[in-house]
Amino acid sequence: MHRAQLRFFFTLVRGAGWPVLRLTLLLLLPLGSWQLALPATLADPATTQTVTLPVTDGYDTKLRKRLSEDGKVYTVQASDDDYWETDASYFTAFQFRGDIPAEATIHAVRLVIQHHEEEGITGNALRWDIGGGALQNPAVLASQRPNVLKGDRKEQRVEWDVTAWLNTSALVNDLKFVIRNEDHKGKKTRLNYLFAVVAYTIGDDPTATPTNTATQTATETPDPTATTTPTAVTTATPTTTSTNSPTPTSTASPTQAASATMSPTATSTETPVPTAPPSATATPTEPATPGSPPITATATPAPTPANAELSITKRDFLFHDADADNVVSPGDVLFYEIKIVNSGAGTAPEMRLEDQPDSNTRLISGSVQAIGGTIIQGNGADDSYVIMSVDPLPSGATAAISFRVSVDPASGATHLQNQAWVSLVDEDGQPTGQAPLASDDPATDTPNDPTLTPLGESLLIQESILFLPFIQSSGADYEG
Repeated sequence: MHRAQLRFFFTLVRGAGWPVLRLTLLLLLPLGSWQLALPATLADPATTQTVTLPVTDGYDTKLRKRLSEDGKVYTVQASDDDYWETDASYFTAFQFRGDIPAEATIHAVRLVIQHHEEEGITGNALRWDIGGGALQNPAVLASQRPNVLKGDRKEQRVEWDVTAWLNTSALVNDLKFVIRNEDHKGKKTRLNYLFAVVAYTIGDDPTATPTNTATQTATETPDPTATTTPTAVTTATPTTTSTNSPTPTSTASPTQAASATMSPTATSTETPVPTAPPSATATPTEPATPGSPPITATATPAPTPANAELSITKRDFLFHDADADNVVSPGDVLFYEIKIVNSGAGTAPEMRLEDQPDSNTRLISGSVQAIGGTIIQGNGADDSYVIMSVDPLPSGATAAISFRVSVDPASGATHLQNQAWVSLVDEDGQPTGQAPLASDDPATDTPNDPTLTPLGESLLIQESILFLPFIQSSGADYEG
């Protein structure tokens, strides 16, 4: 009596290319056999590399110098007793070693921040930004408000996953991290250790690419009791080849401007702001009577709320020409005006506007004025940062804020750069943590770009909604 048998075995076939792993199934029957071969080619894997990017320099806006100028970069390059302090109303920006290959595919970017704050600091005093561009005034891609850790014993190491905003090697290599201290009690924040961890590959993702080539061979074998030997051999070899390619993961492409839903965009300075989603209202019908068709309730959707469309512009004016040379130069006073216009049909929710003047300028105390909101910071004697709480903005309405800065007489800069950022806030007036909206310089065609003021060039005086008309000071009647 002869029984059917199933046998299988693996064969590793090596050749000039990558090895082939072959699985063969052999079914033995009394009247013949059936063989199935399943080869799978192992593709060349792209090795995932994980690198640590240390801090290479920083810029402190209070000192107005780089950390490297005083040899202080080491204070944030190790977890030890050294740390870097950022004073209240100032920020410190840090840059990292940028040597990720241009052809790299970025898979993950994490910032590791070890910090603590002085006792008595305000609970919501910290703001962390990531961005790129000039170290003295980076363009912001995303922000968050971390928990403050009051006291030396509260020091902790926290991580911030910033992969969504840094999906190319160019963005990673240009990464800047900014610590903003907005405490109103004069307390400091201390950074003990900072570095970035980046995971990337060169080439394809590591994967095994099955060829799925099935070879079926039907072979007649002689019956042990038969006296004749079959001579016909039938071979069926259907071949199917498929290659599984990895599916790329969709990530947000960060830009300097982001919509109020905080999905980055770079197509328009008018940004739609969604309101609450529509709800469905059930309309009841009369009860069904016996013998009548079943009656169901009809869902009547509520009208879709209109969206707000926001545009944020920031203009610069020469307010006081100290040397009467008709050009912007050290010692002069500039006037900045920021407008938030809602051109949509809906009402924009409450917002928060923040502005850090260029480090080569000094904010003039008492010069901050606002329409359509409340000044939170900027008019204090030691303030260097402007913050405004913006009231809900109906359709067609405009909110505005203005302030003056003096150009540092010792500045060797060739231009000044300034940009405001507007964030949606929660019911307590605190930013939601989503990416803020950037102001636009209306003097250029580039959307959502910082307002640039070249030194040594003329800057015409124009009218402002806060000062009608503008009157240029002669100097004798000016108090800065």
